[in-house]
Amino acid sequence: MLFRFITRVQTFMMSREQSPRAYPHLGISTAHHTLSHHGGDQAKIAQKAKVDAYHVKLLAYYIEKLKGTPDGDGSLLDHVAVLYGAGLGEPNTHDPFDLPSIVFGRANGKLKTGRHLKFPMRDYVPQGNLLISLFDLVGVPVDKLGDSTGRLRGLPGL
Repeated sequence: MLFRFITRVQTFMMSREQSPRAYPHLGISTAHHTLSHHGGDQAKIAQKAKVDAYHVKLLAYYIEKLKGTPDGDGSLLDHVAVLYGAGLGEPNTHDPFDLPSIVFGRANGKLKTGRHLKFPMRDYVPQGNLLISLFDLVGVPVDKLGDSTGRLRGLPGL
């Protein structure tokens, strides 16, 4: 018996967390990782913000390409779920809480868009819960990932 599995799961990392990459085209010669350990230095914070803004500009370009690429009855953006985020909430102190994450796409109509969801800090929700919930939307069965404690509950479309 032949089984054929086709998934549309892709990972893309713009820069790893400890990257020594600098951004001379932005006028920044200090490594992004070094800037993340700014110690409250306003000049480093401003440079890090400039690099982060550049990354978001690249993300916007990617999302526009997905939106403009026909796929079946819609666009690629209609048929995917894209997660953009960071591994730390506050990189200066290595704080792993309150992670900034953005989810784009409609996952074939399974994902409700146009929302801002925030979880109270007292109700620690591991990012792994978001990841396995997204995997559910795209048909990839995963029961546990990292420190996940379950799927996100009570959220329409997620």
